[in-house]
Amino acid sequence: MTAVKCFTEIRVWQRARQWSKDIFHRTRREPFAKNYRLVAQINDSSESVMANIAKDSGAARKVSSFSSWDTRLAA
Repeated sequence: MTAVKCFTEIRVWQRARQWSKDIFHRTRREPFAKNYRLVAQINDSSESVMANIAKDSGAARKVSSFSSWDTRLAA
């Protein structure tokens, strides 16, 4: 088994990132788009999955800023 050097190499994190991006785009459409509090809660929870995987992987310290991986910024 190969050692993980960075949490971005973890397949589960990569899938969580893709799901988070999908969720973000879906919540921009009706009927969710106008319910800002619900949209914020859904998007925050989907991003928290990635953050928890990174944190618990022990490889999170290898990347200087997790916020650079924010799904809203990564197209």
